[in-house]
Amino acid sequence: FQSFWARFGSGAVGVEPLYRFFELLTLAALAGLVVCAVRSLFARPAAPASWRADAVIVGSFALGWAGGLSYAGLMWMGNQGRYLLPGIAAWTVLIALGLRALTPKRWHALLATSGVVVMAAIAVICLAAYFVPAYRVLPVPGDIAHPLGYRYGETVELIGTDAAAYTAQPGELIWITLYWRALRPADADLRVALHALDSDLVRRDSLPAAGKLYAPDWQPGMTWADRYVIEVPPDAGRQTVYSFRVGVYDVATGASLPAAGPDGEPAAMVVGGSVILHGLPAQPPPAYRYRFGAGMGLQAPQILQGDEPGRVNLCLAWVALAPMPANYHRFVHALLDDGTRASLGADGLIGGARYPTSAWLPGEKIEECIPVDARALSPGSWRLGIGAYDYESGARLPAQSDQGEILDGDTVVTDESP
Repeated sequence: FQSFWARFGSGAVGVEPLYRFFELLTLAALAGLVVCAVRSLFARPAAPASWRADAVIVGSFALGWAGGLSYAGLMWMGNQGRYLLPGIAAWTVLIALGLRALTPKRWHALLATSGVVVMAAIAVICLAAYFVPAYRVLPVPGDIAHPLGYRYGETVELIGTDAAAYTAQPGELIWITLYWRALRPADADLRVALHALDSDLVRRDSLPAAGKLYAPDWQPGMTWADRYVIEVPPDAGRQTVYSFRVGVYDVATGASLPAAGPDGEPAAMVVGGSVILHGLPAQPPPAYRYRFGAGMGLQAPQILQGDEPGRVNLCLAWVALAPMPANYHRFVHALLDDGTRASLGADGLIGGARYPTSAWLPGEKIEECIPVDARALSPGSWRLGIGAYDYESGARLPAQSDQGEILDGDTVVTDESP
């Protein structure tokens, strides 16, 4: 229906509010045709002698058109309203006949004149308010939220993006905007690749400026924005950060243009940002036994026996209390009876690379289990000490109990020896 009345750009550009008018027009025409059919039943004129021949001709054309419509629907992009356009003269007559049947005879001239004016106005509105804006090159703002400065083959520069991270829930839409600057005319037609790493969550290949700027016609200093609308699948995994890369490649050969960072050093991959899919914050927020800094709580650690003596799994349930600017690490030490500490090789990024602390949403509960190999230690002679720290500075986050008691060494000590 929409592609018959008004849908442009291979179906990508719609005129959503105007479809209500087209729906009313279609319903009115159908109602009028029903009135015409009822009237003809009670005032049937004598059929001319040639009606059978006329019916055969019209029926043959109708069958041929229906067959072509069915073939096009099966062989190409499915049944679409635009396949009705070859019969637009006939549809116009039927619509006019239907509207004529619903109006008094004295209004017919006014109906014809106003119909022409209204349809002409709609054509102008579609052109000015929908078609032209859809194909206008999007400008680059003066202040870019996430500057990057990567150059591809000294041909085009990725100036930046409108955000470093985009947050969403499964089933929602996100908008990712890339900002570009041409350095010189390209030697070949180019395409932009926007792909999530190790996932199909984001996978778009498009011409620059949605095809409005042919790469060999670029002029130095020309800028534009590419905007992508991404629908997050309803079954996408929560509590996951999906980083995405941005590449530029030759359409004909598929070869990628080499990238270099702002310092001129070659870049094997350009990571433009990330998409963060949060979990569902609990209401009320989960309780916790320990607190690290202002942003992170920890429930009582659980120790599960592993598949052989000396191996255990340390299961931690973290609670996000406030936004955190950094990705904090954990340490897991063996606290020996003699007061010394031993590293167990279980230190690492809290939440892992999949969902580090800077991505957490307050109210979430994040669970992880860490394998711990303590076969070198004597059974029952030690306990586990757990803490959090900033990897860059090495500074530990201050730790306290839920009662406000400061923990010695900013360390949570398990109640029992594994």
